[in-house]
Amino acid sequence: MRASKKRTLEATSQDDSLLECPVCLESPILPPIKQCRLGHILCDSCSKAVEACPTCSSGPVDIRNLAAERMAENMIFPCRNAPNCQERMKYGMLSAHMAKCEYAPFPCPHSSPCKQAGFTMDPTAILNHLREVHEAKDNPLSAVSSGAASGTWRITNTQGLKSACWPPRIVSAFGEHFVVFTRADDASVMGWSNYSVWLQIVG
Repeated sequence: MRASKKRTLEATSQDDSLLECPVCLESPILPPIKQCRLGHILCDSCSKAVEACPTCSSGPVDIRNLAAERMAENMIFPCRNAPNCQERMKYGMLSAHMAKCEYAPFPCPHSSPCKQAGFTMDPTAILNHLREVHEAKDNPLSAVSSGAASGTWRITNTQGLKSACWPPRIVSAFGEHFVVFTRADDASVMGWSNYSVWLQIVG
């Protein structure tokens, strides 16, 4: 009796569309793949968020589609975070990779984040968001030399607020972009406000 050999196949765009969730449009759907009673698939998260199939309106939508998972297990897919992430791997390894992918989208990086999410590692988009939504100001450096840079700016608290958050400052030096956050937190128990300043690299 001859043992069967499983072939590894490169996934095509058509394969991707067959494993696309019709609700969140993520592709390929990571296991467990769920389906309605008529076979229309959707991802596990969306199956818990909807009461009926988005394709045919039937229910329930919490049936696991093992056949689709087994069909895809030896196919090679790109990371969902492509083109930033260049990794390609078997379908069965996607979940583990996505859990630790350094290119995964992340929420607003501001110290008081807004509701916008899904930023990719695109420094230009992040800086523009901070400028447009959080009124970040570009702060030119007064002196830049090999291995060192300096610059100054002032913050004011004319209203005597015990808790406050100032617009971030964007500083560019040595081919990198940095964001400086400044805030005051109420420490009235101790008789003063606690001022904090921290630096975050973008990119």
